[in-house]
Amino acid sequence: MQRKYIFNIQKHKISNFFLLNKKESIREAIVKGSFFNVLSRGFGYLRLLAIAILIGYTEKTDVFFLAFSLIGIFYIFANVFDAVGVPNLVRAASVSREKFHKLVGLLTSLTLFTSILIVILAFLSFPIIRFIPFGYVGNVNLLILLKKYYYILIPYLWFSFWFHHFGAILRAERHFTCYYIGLSIFAFVSTMVTILGLFFLKDELILPVSLSCGQFIATCYMLLLVRRHLRFEFYWNSQVKRIINQLLLLLIVFSIFHLFIVVDRGFASTLPVKTITALTFGLTIAELPKNILKLDQTLITPLSEKGASIKQVNYFLKQTLKLSIPPCLMIFILSPFIMPILFKHGSFSHIDTELTVLSTQLYSLIMPCMILWPIFYVIFQVLNKLLILIGISLLAVIVNLVMNYLLVLKLNFGIYGLIGSTGFAYLILCIFSYWNILRLAKMEA
Repeated sequence: MQRKYIFNIQKHKISNFFLLNKKESIREAIVKGSFFNVLSRGFGYLRLLAIAILIGYTEKTDVFFLAFSLIGIFYIFANVFDAVGVPNLVRAASVSREKFHKLVGLLTSLTLFTSILIVILAFLSFPIIRFIPFGYVGNVNLLILLKKYYYILIPYLWFSFWFHHFGAILRAERHFTCYYIGLSIFAFVSTMVTILGLFFLKDELILPVSLSCGQFIATCYMLLLVRRHLRFEFYWNSQVKRIINQLLLLLIVFSIFHLFIVVDRGFASTLPVKTITALTFGLTIAELPKNILKLDQTLITPLSEKGASIKQVNYFLKQTLKLSIPPCLMIFILSPFIMPILFKHGSFSHIDTELTVLSTQLYSLIMPCMILWPIFYVIFQVLNKLLILIGISLLAVIVNLVMNYLLVLKLNFGIYGLIGSTGFAYLILCIFSYWNILRLAKMEA
């Protein structure tokens, strides 16, 4: 009896240490989550700094970031499970703990099956998707390098499924901070591996290796937190049928929307060397407000709980703009002064600096729309209006494709045309999304 009592005390201490004993409010989650997201971003920018100083922008860094974009085609499946998991787990928990645990078991089984299937598909699909960067066609050396980086990222892809699945369980139970700690662990490990690997080996091969290592360690941490929930179950009822339908519809949405990245990277491959790396650096820096706040990942829980009323939607959208516009303007104004101080060292050249400043400023101008869009996406998901979401996303991708063709290939606007096309497409997304939400609210009134 005493041994059991001591065990319960130790278990309680462990839960307290990992912040599992208390459900967090949204305000608390945003404050704590922002701290860990700042930490994650700090490690992420330290990783960029290491790349800039130790090797600079090269043809090989372009190929790595391109390989990372291509593996993202399959990463969307992991995001789909994450997006479906939270709302359904929240609803199941509101009914009973038994329903919650059964649904966790079902989603665990689906994650196992899907992760294995998608990894196999990723392995077999490279001979086809290697044609996406059409600017590389005919360059055998770059394609061989692309293939090597791509396959090294496969473990990163597989562990990402489990990381997002475990994260959905934690967020459904309002343990947001634990999830953000997991993101920080990924950022820390991948950054340290990058710094040490580049310092001692001076080989860009360490870049994909670092991401796979970081995702493995972060997933192990998440597994430790949710291990009591782990079970494998499979059953069939109306709820499961609805979840499968949601998965298929969201997969279409994610697939369409990922075409944004595919289209941009395809057209970027026709631009001069260093452009893809500069675009990646610029987007990463400009995304600082978005990645710190991560409002869509936090707001999905209260929106799922209360049904996304128009009053609630307007409030969250207004607060999002208040939180996002000032830092985006600061990044636009300060980047010409800060970028040279941060990056212009070691192997980072003057051209590298100019390209980074330009892409950062351009992305910061369109960032408010890029921050709003995931929230619109969550709202449509909660309202179960995914067909509308598919239509809006498809329209935006077509706009992005046409604009890139005109501005990049025909008018030769380079980076201006590439980022301008993306910005206009995101603006279309936000305008049509809000118009449809208002229309749905009037229909229900």
